[in-house]
Amino acid sequence: MKRFIILVLICCVLAISAACNRRPDRGTIPTTVTVKYNGEPVYEAVVVFMAADNFANGLTNKSGIAKMSTFEDGDGCIPNTYTVIIKKDELVEELDPNKPAGENVISSKTVFHVPQKYGESAKSGLTAVVEKDGKNNFVFELVD
Repeated sequence: MKRFIILVLICCVLAISAACNRRPDRGTIPTTVTVKYNGEPVYEAVVVFMAADNFANGLTNKSGIAKMSTFEDGDGCIPNTYTVIIKKDELVEELDPNKPAGENVISSKTVFHVPQKYGESAKSGLTAVVEKDGKNNFVFELVD
């Protein structure tokens, strides 16, 4: 009888542990985006899907592909119609080596590696419709 009680207790602990480790179904659908600019993949572009009630984001790899994330890394998007922004820029500063850090910036400018309009929701012109039963693999060919 003692063995039976121990076995039941072990089964209960394992069941509770499995239930605690399960991820809740939040309704996300695996979603990927491929970004190309003038026919070439864009590396390290930030991709954001924006809807009235939620958003998702991703960062492109060397092939220009991003796995979108809503709640956790790579979980996808909630089915919805999204406005899409794609941004890749960097701040370039000219520094004066004769001045201390923090006081040595002579000039700075933002360099856009994809046209600036794609990084603005009102100007990008990009949309995506994520569907529960769709392929949800989007390709955005950016041009000047």
